[in-house]
Amino acid sequence: MGFTLSPCHLFTLSSIRSILVPPLPKRKISKGRRDRRRAHDALPPIHLVRCPQCGSMRRPHHVCPECGTYRGETFLEVEAKK
Repeated sequence: MGFTLSPCHLFTLSSIRSILVPPLPKRKISKGRRDRRRAHDALPPIHLVRCPQCGSMRRPHHVCPECGTYRGETFLEVEAKK
């Protein structure tokens, strides 16, 4: 005669707990450790240079949004501001 399990014995308490309860951290992450991890998450400030044609501030190696020039050449036709 073989040994059989009834349906009520197929799941143990630990297997039910692993299904219902999500994994949790073993220890609290201290504020210092959390902040050290996040130290590199800040966005760097945007570097700006002065446009040699119009004098407005623009990003380096980009077309000037005010006059539409880059390295002395006109790439964009900019409408006059009202």
